[in-house]
Amino acid sequence: MELFFDIKNTILPEVIVSAGFLCVFIFCILSRSLNKKFLFIFNIVVLLAAFLATLSPDFSFSNYIFSGMTSVCSLSFLFKQMILVGGIFAVLLSERYVQSLQKYAGEYYALLLSAILGGMLLSCSDNFVMMTVALELLGISSYLLCGFSKDDRFSVEAMMKYFVVGSVASCVVLYGISLLYGLSGSFQFEAVAQKLDAGNYIAVLGGVFVISGLCFKLAAVPFYNWASDVYRGTSFPVAAFLSVVPKVAAFGLLIRLLSVVFNNVWIIYPFVAIIAVLTMFVGNLLAFREKNLRNLMAYSSIAQGGYVLCMISLGSALSISAALFYLIAYIFMNFCAWGGIGLLSEERDVTFDSVRGAVYSKPFASVCLIISVLALSGLPFSIGFFSKFYIFQSVAFAGFVLLPFLFIILINVFLSFYYYFSLVRQIVLPGYNQLSQKNGIKIKIATLFAAIFIVFSGFFSFWFIEYSQKISMEYMSGIVTSENY
Repeated sequence: MELFFDIKNTILPEVIVSAGFLCVFIFCILSRSLNKKFLFIFNIVVLLAAFLATLSPDFSFSNYIFSGMTSVCSLSFLFKQMILVGGIFAVLLSERYVQSLQKYAGEYYALLLSAILGGMLLSCSDNFVMMTVALELLGISSYLLCGFSKDDRFSVEAMMKYFVVGSVASCVVLYGISLLYGLSGSFQFEAVAQKLDAGNYIAVLGGVFVISGLCFKLAAVPFYNWASDVYRGTSFPVAAFLSVVPKVAAFGLLIRLLSVVFNNVWIIYPFVAIIAVLTMFVGNLLAFREKNLRNLMAYSSIAQGGYVLCMISLGSALSISAALFYLIAYIFMNFCAWGGIGLLSEERDVTFDSVRGAVYSKPFASVCLIISVLALSGLPFSIGFFSKFYIFQSVAFAGFVLLPFLFIILINVFLSFYYYFSLVRQIVLPGYNQLSQKNGIKIKIATLFAAIFIVFSGFFSFWFIEYSQKISMEYMSGIVTSENY
């Protein structure tokens, strides 16, 4: 009975997603001609049920199970909610792609649920063993999704590039963990933190390796160069999924690592700040002259991740709340952009020239894409504007010494205006476009919902800010101590 209540109040969302994965897997074994509509509905129901299970946890009952392998708090549940919302969007965007598959539709949905489960476990990991297992579960599922169209040479090539870079990043993470284990003799985050200090160069080196390897999931410097090849080579819904869910899960883990494991290793924070600055500049400068829409979204995703890294590197409750708010906005802005691109065309070589005048022939998709890129640029009164303004406020409140940091962020925001508005200009200019993609009702629903959220949530941004502040304050004031074990 105690185990039941432990599960209900801690890992019920993961249990629901795991059960859904096993059911789909069994369906695939028992029948090779599964009804695709049934699979679609089943996956939506599983993810919605898991999302509902995150809404009313009882944190006072039991925060730790499995000997502290996972930590349960309001922050981890927020990241689970964001990952599940991203998963629901991914399933909606995948409906037309799955209909085009001759076989293996069940396997596709099973891999999607497996990747979502890995992301959820990663965001609440409190132990390096659990972190590694979750990281590999998310990684292997993502590699297979990336190369799912095995008859497509570009998809297989994208998968191989993703796999090779991901394998190197995993080795870097494992080497960093080995250094930290050698110092502390434990894999538990809090136990490791008690043995680390800024004067120990091995602790610093271990932290540098772990965070550098984690940058792979964030598509941040130094492991960023896979993004454009993968987003362009793989199928459209998988590219949309990879641009959001693994990134959000990795940010959830990074916040825990910095606030718990490396809280006393102060030099790690400037290291993350340097990565953030480089990531912003690399993403924006590469996107500056990019004309392929998928590559543009890859570089945009890199730059957007840099803004969140900036906030996490400050390490304050205010900056973490700004990062949380920005991630909530990013999920809807990014899926709206990918939905608009998918409604225009699912071809991998859609360029600025091919979408010229698209607003006249495909107004719905074009307007949604315009809304999303304007929000990503930070246009006033959209949720993108308020999320960026909150970032500026967090840096300004951090002290006079960080004003150059604010100046760097402003430069990058102004750089992004050029390529975002260049895309909008091409869409609204009169001209002939060569796009002839069939529309999918599920993609339209997902894209419309995201667009409505972007437009109207800006008027209620104060609610999201207060919510993120509440969670950030609760987390920073109740960071794990050894007394909980």
